[in-house]
Amino acid sequence: DATYGRRVRTTHRRGKRMTHVIEFHFDFVSPCSHLAITQLPALVRRHGAEIVYEPFRILELIDAALAARPG
Repeated sequence: DATYGRRVRTTHRRGKRMTHVIEFHFDFVSPCSHLAITQLPALVRRHGAEIVYEPFRILELIDAALAARPG
């Protein structure tokens, strides 16, 4: 999926189009993050977007999800 790890959002206010925002959630443990980050400059140029970098730790997320499951 070409949009993995990226979300392009367009907001509108009083009929005016606002800036696109790409929220990039990443953890450099993930090889997908390395691949996705190479595509961000082209998205910025193509959409006039702003990138918001959102780091997270995938291993901590997995541990929390496993701890929270029943049984």
